[in-house]
Amino acid sequence: MIRGKYDLSGKDSVFLSNILRYLAGLEILALYRNSPPGFPTLDELRAAVAKFKVCYEAAVNFDRLLIKKRKDARKEVTEMFKKVAHYIQSVANEENILEVLETGFSVRSVPKRKTAMVQAAE
Repeated sequence: MIRGKYDLSGKDSVFLSNILRYLAGLEILALYRNSPPGFPTLDELRAAVAKFKVCYEAAVNFDRLLIKKRKDARKEVTEMFKKVAHYIQSVANEENILEVLETGFSVRSVPKRKTAMVQAAE
């Protein structure tokens, strides 16, 4: 099991560019092609990202209603990518870490537990 996350912070323009990059990476990732029930499919992710992009472009004129829709769409996409990150963390291992890194998933090393040295009593 590996640990990592997607960078889902920053301004909306940075967020949009990041999720588009992550989505493109997920489309080629063999681990996520057939996502299990309870996790968003690639089609659901594409639809949510497209919705956020439309809301982002519509809210340029500072319309309060459209800004609220953009914020709601961002929350929806963020929750979806968090679920994807949890799935990747549980399925990925050391053999396919390069594939996972290509999707934009930032991997942290997991600290190994120290083993206690026990001396045999003579």
